[in-house]
Amino acid sequence: MLSDVLTQLHLHTPTQQIGMAAVVATTVLAFWRGGRTEAAGAAVVLICWIITPFTQNLDVHLGPQLGILAIDAGLLAFLIALALRSARFWPLWAAGFHALGTIMHIGAMVDPEIVTWAYLTGLFISSYLLLLAIVIGTLLEANRRPSLRGTA
Repeated sequence: MLSDVLTQLHLHTPTQQIGMAAVVATTVLAFWRGGRTEAAGAAVVLICWIITPFTQNLDVHLGPQLGILAIDAGLLAFLIALALRSARFWPLWAAGFHALGTIMHIGAMVDPEIVTWAYLTGLFISSYLLLLAIVIGTLLEANRRPSLRGTA
């Protein structure tokens, strides 16, 4: 049963396990040290990361994944809305990094000759940059708030 869930979540390779650990660590940090904006951003990223494998079309191993594109487009819309509502800088950076990943999907759909390794590498890099934006935003928010620095 657990192995079925792990297989569906694609947590059977070290790369996938490290990715999930990074998302969970980012989310924990955002809830622990960040404000509402950081917690909301990290929570939505975590939810998208969890549901994405369930939308993957396993019949199309190297082709376009419309379900994943839909989730990524929804996450991009959320990050843009967060950037427009927030006075913080990190949602704009996160939206920009995630836009790169979303465009990678569209590029692979338009040109099927894109090498799969390059496509996946681009997605990994943009995903980690998105997480880095949240982590940096969280740490800056933690340093900005006096109650988290130990002074009243």
